[in-house]
Amino acid sequence: MPEPLLALRGVSKVYARDGAPVRALDGVDLDIAAGEYVALTGASGSGKSTLLHILGCLDRPDQGSYRFAGTEIASLRPDALARQRRAVGFVFQAFHLLPRLSAVDNVALPLRYSGVAPAVRRARAVEVLRRVGLGDRLEHRPGELSGGQQQRVAVARALVGAPSLLLCDEPTGNLDSRSGVEVIELLEELWREGCTLIVVTHDPGLAARARRRVSMRDGRVVGVAEQER
Repeated sequence: MPEPLLALRGVSKVYARDGAPVRALDGVDLDIAAGEYVALTGASGSGKSTLLHILGCLDRPDQGSYRFAGTEIASLRPDALARQRRAVGFVFQAFHLLPRLSAVDNVALPLRYSGVAPAVRRARAVEVLRRVGLGDRLEHRPGELSGGQQQRVAVARALVGAPSLLLCDEPTGNLDSRSGVEVIELLEELWREGCTLIVVTHDPGLAARARRRVSMRDGRVVGVAEQER
């Protein structure tokens, strides 16, 4: 069988809170294949977001092994880790758009950090904004956009580097129901085109849309279920 895109073995993560250790992840074993659509569910504090950060190379385990596309992440130097992170697109609940920048400049920003020429990064940003239905909002700033439109900008920013993996932390949590459905349908369209999609959610309806559901409690994976739609 082919090696999973993402493979965790005995992954643990401990943080200090008020001087006391808190085990955010506790011996997690998990495989995710390329092209999967996975929902991570569980109560607040169950470890979902910590796991997502490790999957996206924003953080490293304190114990255990995490292999991304066959590469052991713990072995990477900071510059190599940054290159690995470019294969990942992130979509967060709070959008994290820069208020003084236009939509197109927000989307182009990751390419600037990657050293892409200005004309090329603008052309790519325009292309993905048109892809998410915002071709007529290129120069609007976040404060001039609705919540649903801001999240579409955030999705476009996640896509501009052509990632193979999309990690979404409560992507519909700040949206009304109609905008939420539009955003998740957009993410699912990207998944059908070949992206691996992992969504953290408290919403049972959103979790039910995924093809596999991973349930967490107290930093551990307590259930993995295949789902049919």
